[in-house]
Amino acid sequence: MNISESPYQRLIDIIDTILIKNETTKRGGEISLHILEIPSLPQNGLSIKMIEDLLVTLKKKGAIRTFEFQNGGTQHVIPKLDRITEKKLLAERQRLFDLSKIDALETNQPVSLKDERINFDDEEATIHVGKRKCSLPPFKNEHFFCRAMFSYRPNEPVDWSAVYRQMTGGQEDIAEAKYKRTVQDTMYALNNRIKEVINTKDTLFTWENRTIKRNF
Repeated sequence: MNISESPYQRLIDIIDTILIKNETTKRGGEISLHILEIPSLPQNGLSIKMIEDLLVTLKKKGAIRTFEFQNGGTQHVIPKLDRITEKKLLAERQRLFDLSKIDALETNQPVSLKDERINFDDEEATIHVGKRKCSLPPFKNEHFFCRAMFSYRPNEPVDWSAVYRQMTGGQEDIAEAKYKRTVQDTMYALNNRIKEVINTKDTLFTWENRTIKRNF
């Protein structure tokens, strides 16, 4: 599983580190947990907060007894787990693992574009379909095509030349056959990219005579 795609995997990595260290910690000893020991975590304050939040949750669930901070909060110290707390920690790990499988399954399910909220982030050159994202090559034809089309309402016919002018930065001279094909090819490439990345059978843009419509 790709840890960057699962918010649960990083928590599982933290728990795994605790469990491994617990095996080698003598009775009455302490387990030290440092951010550098969790390679799936970015080395920043947000990751330290993630560890802290997890430990607070585990304490409430009885999966650890307590913890304290050291080295300015970058290191957390946990008393060695007894068998009861270790079982509770294993149960929490299993719960997170099950959630990660459900999350991965839902992410891979095909979606219907009509059932999702769709918007375009021009600064990121990204189409958002619900929680899914389709990134576009920035400052290329597909980016400029979307910049034009998302300035109109869904199902509003847009003359292809208006889209072409947006793609070319306002060029006025339009040799119809040559440049219309450029806009068509961009639309088809964009539709295919969305179908593949978002996992949908729906077509976002449709060509009708001399106009283009955003279907959703």
